[in-house]
Amino acid sequence: MKTILNFLPVSQGGGMQNAMSFLEILAKDGQRKQEFQIVARENSAIHLKCQEYDISHIAVKNSRIGRLRFELGCQKYFSKGQVCFTFFGPPMLGSQDYLINVVGCAYSNLFYPEIPFWSYLPWFQRTQKKLIDHYRKHITARGDYWIFETNVLKKRAIELCCFPSHRVGVVRMAPSELVSPKNVKTKLAEEFSHKLTPGFRFLFLSAAHPNKRQHLLMAIAHQMVEKGFRGFSFATTMNKKDAYAKNVMDSFKRSGLSEHLMNIGPVPSDNVATLISCCDAMCSFSVLESFSNNFVEAWRMGLPLIVSDADWARDACGKGAIYVKPMDAAGCAAQLIKIATNATFRTEQIEFGKGQLSTYPTAEQKIHYYYREIEIAGQLGFCPAEERNKIRWPKNIA
Repeated sequence: MKTILNFLPVSQGGGMQNAMSFLEILAKDGQRKQEFQIVARENSAIHLKCQEYDISHIAVKNSRIGRLRFELGCQKYFSKGQVCFTFFGPPMLGSQDYLINVVGCAYSNLFYPEIPFWSYLPWFQRTQKKLIDHYRKHITARGDYWIFETNVLKKRAIELCCFPSHRVGVVRMAPSELVSPKNVKTKLAEEFSHKLTPGFRFLFLSAAHPNKRQHLLMAIAHQMVEKGFRGFSFATTMNKKDAYAKNVMDSFKRSGLSEHLMNIGPVPSDNVATLISCCDAMCSFSVLESFSNNFVEAWRMGLPLIVSDADWARDACGKGAIYVKPMDAAGCAAQLIKIATNATFRTEQIEFGKGQLSTYPTAEQKIHYYYREIEIAGQLGFCPAEERNKIRWPKNIA
């Protein structure tokens, strides 16, 4: 029986980068690709790649109702006992005790009860998010095998939440095949450079979201200017129509700092390398991540990396990053000025990044690690009820 690769939860960001990289490598292995069947959203980039590479697939109508109908009726499409690996999301509804579900688990906030992840929201929206998290906990626990991106999350899953230790694996992330200096497009690079402000460019490569903390950038920019440094800009990839993005951009306008924020807008996966090549450093100021593609992308493209000072970031980055506290605008600004003005420090950090990257798998190796984990899951089979019932979720802070 073919192994099912369920890409329905994937729509953008790091998940899309990983999915596209997976398909690029799978397509090169004529024998291996015959062993998989892809489930993807109709007319999505993943669906189009499956068509281009002649990979067996099922295209599901790209709507909530379309996905819900397919998941509830998934037993019509597959045989009992097939292994289904869901990239970064919960098992398909209707698949428990029918498919052997391997879950790529990236809901990091579920495993950090001490972090009030949704505290920035008004009461009603915060309650909605908590209800969604409650559902995610319930449906994630319905898996049969879980794959995390970091050892920190694996450890928390086992020690805090009592996941069965022999059913939990780790596959560390790798740079996407699409993010490499060889994939820089010269003409597009000129276009990007024309849009970006001259000077030192700090790239924040992510969608607009409070977890990414783009709302803190104005205060940091203000502190940098107060310290006498003006030759910089923050390059962002937010959707300008997003309400949160509008608030971020408006804050720069109100403060007279608009020249220091250049929002490029969302960038397709195959243009990411080009945008990175036009900048001088990459930043990730998230409150919490399972893992950030920004890390390996910065190292692969030879840029210094600045990240939030947190256990998940230190576990992933080691000496390959400069750690800052984004809530401390003055302290963060001092670190950014140092990286922009001290070429020796910058070169040292780039070398540390290359060293850290060498500890990670290549994109090809990562795919083989996935194959290995999927094989282990298939051998273990369905998770017995007595093991699943031991899973407990610690109460989150309000």
